[in-house]
Amino acid sequence: MANNATSDADDPPVQSPVGQGNYVVKPGDCMDSIAFGTGFLWKTLWALPENAELKSHRDPHVLLPGDRVAIPPIRKREEPAVTEQRHQYVKHGTPTIFRLRFLDEELRPRKGLSYILTIDGEVTEGTLDDQGSLSVPIHPNAKNGTIQLQVEPDPENYQLDLGHLDPEASATGVRARLNNLGFSCAADGDFNADLANALKRFQAARNLTVTGILDDNTRQSLKQNHKS
Repeated sequence: MANNATSDADDPPVQSPVGQGNYVVKPGDCMDSIAFGTGFLWKTLWALPENAELKSHRDPHVLLPGDRVAIPPIRKREEPAVTEQRHQYVKHGTPTIFRLRFLDEELRPRKGLSYILTIDGEVTEGTLDDQGSLSVPIHPNAKNGTIQLQVEPDPENYQLDLGHLDPEASATGVRARLNNLGFSCAADGDFNADLANALKRFQAARNLTVTGILDDNTRQSLKQNHKS
């Protein structure tokens, strides 16, 4: 693990790309989308010995552009079957589940709100559960969408960029999580006063020591609150 930041002027730990595979991760990629596009189950690729380094540093759903994934050639498989009879074959696969949770300023679930979710043109309507959450199956290589919360007097609209969240140890990953949790700061850039102020607001809201420094306790709390 990289060293912790020691002052407001320090950069947060930035992870360099990892892995030695033949596929280079692009913005918006995750193991689900990569596996879907290459004809594998993501768990099959994730378990390959060639991907051990990647697995030891990454969450399969949060990769860093430039990471490398080992993807072997597709092997032909033959199944014996009696002619002139009907046979059934099962296509294995795990649906990709999209989850969101909405809290108010007091960190209380915004339960019972109706929503309209649009992912790559496919519309789903529903209601947030008692935890302020929704859980919807989506296409493995879905890239973007919107969600509208039906609140008065005007609906709230949010843009969704799927697969574009960087690992929590990168500067852009820290900023994205803070923004998603409502502690606004610039979307990119070095560890500066803007990010330090956002960290201070986050630390105060989570009863952490307010320093504006990305220490281990703050990092773990940020990861836990964001859930990825």
